[in-house]
Amino acid sequence: MRRRLISIAAALTLCLSLCPVWALSEVAGNLDFSDPAAIPAGDGYQWDEGSGTLTLQGVRIDGTVTLPGNREVTVVTGEASSIAVLEIAKNGLYLQSADVVFDGPGELTILNRISNGMNGDTLTVAQGAKVTVEGSIDIGQSGGVDGSVLVNGTLTVSGGAGTAISAGEVVIGGSGTLRVSGERGVTVNGMLLGGVSDFTGAFTIERGGTFAADCGEYNLLVSGTFPEGFPVNTAVCFPDGYLPSDYKVTLDTQRQAITLAEKDATVEWRRNPEDGNSYLAGAVSGPFSLHETHSWGDWQRSETHHWQECGFGGCAQKNSYGAHRYDDDLDAVCNDCQYVRTVAHVHSWAPEWSYDSACHWHECTAPGCDITGNGQKGSYGPHSYYSDGDTACRVCGCPRTVAPPVPTPPSGPSGGSSVSVWYVTVERADHGKVTSNRARASSGSTVTLTVAPAAGYALDALTVTDSRGTELELTAKSDGRYTFNMPSRDVTVRASFAPLPEDGEEPCGGGADCPSRRFPDVGGVGTWYHEAVDFVLRNGLMDGSASGNFVPDGLLTRAMLAQILYNQAGRPPVTGDSPFSDVLPGRWYADAVIWASRNGLVEGFGGGRFAPDEPVTREQLAVMLWRYAGSPAAAEKELRFRDANEASGYALDALRWAVENGVVNGYEDGRLEPGGPVTRAQAAQMLMNFFRL
Repeated sequence: MRRRLISIAAALTLCLSLCPVWALSEVAGNLDFSDPAAIPAGDGYQWDEGSGTLTLQGVRIDGTVTLPGNREVTVVTGEASSIAVLEIAKNGLYLQSADVVFDGPGELTILNRISNGMNGDTLTVAQGAKVTVEGSIDIGQSGGVDGSVLVNGTLTVSGGAGTAISAGEVVIGGSGTLRVSGERGVTVNGMLLGGVSDFTGAFTIERGGTFAADCGEYNLLVSGTFPEGFPVNTAVCFPDGYLPSDYKVTLDTQRQAITLAEKDATVEWRRNPEDGNSYLAGAVSGPFSLHETHSWGDWQRSETHHWQECGFGGCAQKNSYGAHRYDDDLDAVCNDCQYVRTVAHVHSWAPEWSYDSACHWHECTAPGCDITGNGQKGSYGPHSYYSDGDTACRVCGCPRTVAPPVPTPPSGPSGGSSVSVWYVTVERADHGKVTSNRARASSGSTVTLTVAPAAGYALDALTVTDSRGTELELTAKSDGRYTFNMPSRDVTVRASFAPLPEDGEEPCGGGADCPSRRFPDVGGVGTWYHEAVDFVLRNGLMDGSASGNFVPDGLLTRAMLAQILYNQAGRPPVTGDSPFSDVLPGRWYADAVIWASRNGLVEGFGGGRFAPDEPVTREQLAVMLWRYAGSPAAAEKELRFRDANEASGYALDALRWAVENGVVNGYEDGRLEPGGPVTRAQAAQMLMNFFRL
């Protein structure tokens, strides 16, 4: 690293209405220290011409302070002070060059930008000094080339709508702290060596130094034109252990800038069609800090999550972030952070139907259930039958006795004889069942047969033959029902069943073999997600919740999706520890997350977290399925949705492929909603679309 005094030729203008209110000496006019023959006298400041030192002792200067140029100048702040305008003396129309050093134990506040530097200008914040600039700092030729900033004390810069610091190089020493905020953070443009920009050590943090930023477009940018394969670590230099595991120093796709970005971000320049300006896109902004050692504090809590915050000011990283964990639905105290929640009784409905002669329902199996009336029981309701002759409830299967038809006297001259009834015999069949709503029926009456294939099978043939061997005509109805007219003789019903195709293309009939029938909260045949739920249940991809429901409107979590793909892969054995701090041994999803991580299907968040209980987004689901499929390329290179610009850079290839292959579809209003959460019903549909490709 090239050691320089980091100095500045500066014009600094302060907005004193924002300045802290101190008990200061006040100077209303201007102070010019560039003419030794006319040094002003007053309280709260002192100028030493021999050493070029201005000492401030609790003074507020409302005017302009002019310092001499072409020399090193030191501003020592003994007690907290403020300056309205600080500038270097001019040579005609141009500012003279100067090296400016800020020193002393008191805080100096300057509320406007530092700019108009010359070649080789430097600005230094000495160890122990504290300087706050409520504006931007531009040092060097043309506002940011061949000028240096060295921070060994504390420098805080609020850039507002502009760039906080623009210089040729920025170095944070072992005792230094640099904090920046505003729209754009630190931009370094290189040092001129023989007329050519050199980027060696352009942004450097020495061990012990700290850097904190919270900016809207980017936190750190090394600006220039770089050849392909440029070694970015020669321009941006940190000690080992400083860079969080989920971040990297990256060169954007057009090789115009080096930035700090999240590992899975695609950083590139984009053009704003409204104003024609270019801006950086990708995860390069927001709260960020680099320092030597995290100091984790006590647990912080919300209603749903807990975490520990780093004690270093400005550090946005969190430790052990995760959802509260409880032993069961009635446990009130989080196992990790001891957060106490209010526990209301949660019904856990039994999957089996209970019934009496009139109604059916699901019983709650949770201890201490507070149900007081039948109407509160799960899916409580009266029995339902297709016809008066049905012998079993079509919902719960409760049997009932149906009286045979009452014979009526025939009309006509034969009088006195009764109408005969004939037997309906249903033969037993493998892999399914056929029931008749009548055991006996009179000639001409309608008999209804209900067909219920076993899981994985479908009806292959159904025949009704009378005692003379004549096959009767059947009429197909909905929900697996068939009818025929009873002849004047006994009949026999025969059925055969065949296996379903492996892809399960046979539409669900809603009968006894319907996989989702055991979940009372899954809509019936015709509901948009019914077939998809049948598919994921039949193929072991998803199952119900602990409450006995499928919860189609519930959100799918990241852990659930990892487990689904792990199930589909055959649950291969997993050894070793999880790479994520919030995936603990013994959790139901631990093996699935470890397997998914090692196979490159998932990546974590900041601080080594996986966030297993966070809802998975539509773009995250697309990425995991795309990686599971081997990251195939999409023919279509655009996302034709009105919110396509909201998609994360790392997910674009996966979303293009998923949309092209019908795995993920947009909404009717033209939105894709890539960052929206995925419900369990939507996940079932996307999984069915994917595994049927």
